[in-house]
Amino acid sequence: MNALLLVAAALSSGIFLLHTFVGGARIARPLLTAPMPSKPKHTSYFCWHIVTLVLAALGIMFLYAALRPGGMDVGWVAVGLTASIAVYGIVMPPSLRLKYSDHPQGWLFVPVALVGAWGCLS
Repeated sequence: MNALLLVAAALSSGIFLLHTFVGGARIARPLLTAPMPSKPKHTSYFCWHIVTLVLAALGIMFLYAALRPGGMDVGWVAVGLTASIAVYGIVMPPSLRLKYSDHPQGWLFVPVALVGAWGCLS
């Protein structure tokens, strides 16, 4: 068992729960009531659920890698995904002249990627 990958699994699961319950109330529900055309609204809502599934999968992937000695390749895929999400989430706000205080999501993935990589290397 790899304790660092268990930590990455727990952090990923925490992000999943934050996204699902806090973000669902603050972002997804208001999106559905926003006065905008149906196609972009419901496409965005569909994307919301894709993100939800990916976040759940990341926690499962880190857990699998933590519990299975031969599962390190799955751990590295999870690290790659979390690192990619972190980079995009950190670069996007300033490139669109947005504030990190309004869009901090990318920073949530930095500790997951770092702990996950450390766990995969150990």
